[in-house]
Amino acid sequence: MLLADDVAIVTGAAQGIGRAIASALSSEGALVCACDLRFVLVEEVVAELKPANPGHFAYEVDMSSAAQVRSLVDAVVARYGHIDILVNNAGIIIRNALCDISAEEWDRVFAVNLKGPFLLAQAVGRHMVSRGIAGRIVNIASTSAQYGQANKATYATSKAALVHFTRCAAVELAPYGIRVNAICPGPTLTAQIADRISEEYLRGKGMLLSGVGMPEDVARAVLFLVSDGARRATGAQLNIDSGQQLY
Repeated sequence: MLLADDVAIVTGAAQGIGRAIASALSSEGALVCACDLRFVLVEEVVAELKPANPGHFAYEVDMSSAAQVRSLVDAVVARYGHIDILVNNAGIIIRNALCDISAEEWDRVFAVNLKGPFLLAQAVGRHMVSRGIAGRIVNIASTSAQYGQANKATYATSKAALVHFTRCAAVELAPYGIRVNAICPGPTLTAQIADRISEEYLRGKGMLLSGVGMPEDVARAVLFLVSDGARRATGAQLNIDSGQQLY
């Protein structure tokens, strides 16, 4: 197995992309701490993973809270003794016209999409540095970071900032053997977009490759970046978007 006995934290693991990532890491032998504010849902995810390995566990945490992030990292270290992989997947989107965005909406999106990954990368990074762990951190951003988009100023800007944070973290943590990369999914069939997506889009309208992306496509990219196959990759931005940026 690629990740035998590695310990992985996956945020936003209750559904969609996060759930697929937790499952993929588990399938390759990782012990997964699946995190989400929706504890009942994330417990269901862990229950599905436990037949393969009883070592997985669920944790309820608000990633924008520094105290809760510290508590999470302490709990994982107390349970397993080490953390090898962090996948910052938790995120929210609020669609609103620029002139209608409230300060509260802006702050909330940035708290989850940018502050949360910073807090966790910092806490987990400190742990990896202190223990001499050649860890791997993957931040799930979005191709929205690369385009100007109507009604998505908060989301797109927060994801663009996350991509650049990834580069900065990669520079600082490379001397310790810690790799930090970002994945930018394009349109992916999750519950967030299932009720809004058209049949044309499902077939791949506006993309070079036919068919909209699935959560498992992103999960496979995460597996690559946390494996030895990507041992020379850090500070990278990997688009999983069916070639949409080239269309």
